Amino acid sequence: MITNLNTYSEAEIQRWLHIRAIEWTGWPAFVTQPIIPILLIYFPLLSVVIALFIADFFWRFIRYSFVSPDLVDIGALFTVFLKWPSAIGATIYFLLHQQYVLSLVALFWPIIAGFISFPVDMLVSAFQRHPLVGRVEVELAKRVGYVSKDTVL
Repeated sequence: MITNLNTYSEAEIQRWLHIRAIEWTGWPAFVTQPIIPILLIYFPLLSVVIALFIADFFWRFIRYSFVSPDLVDIGALFTVFLKWPSAIGATIYFLLHQQYVLSLVALFWPIIAGFISFPVDMLVSAFQRHPLVGRVEVELAKRVGYVSKDTVL
């Protein structure tokens, strides 16, 4: 695991678990924040959004049965460091090619992605502790050794 939770306080671990669980429940939309602006250069917007909705739909069936702290960490680092350079780079490309609507979509994609996720519970989870996110939090906590393996929600 990339993040060393041994150096975190109790509150920081709980916050890390909650934030990573929110990201995990909407994983396809989350990790594609730096990818979608680049894909828009090569594929039509509607095709990209439909593909994302399909990926999100299928993610609903596996997101609770498979929780990986390593993927959570890698995804968070990947997304945090690359989403804005990708968005700004694609925006410049679209502006140079006088595609103004796509330039706006590319620029604001890191924000839009948080709302385009298929599961409706993502919006609720972003503002409060939601039982579905809690399930992922417990699984993450088990995998990192924060709680015992037999803990249930």
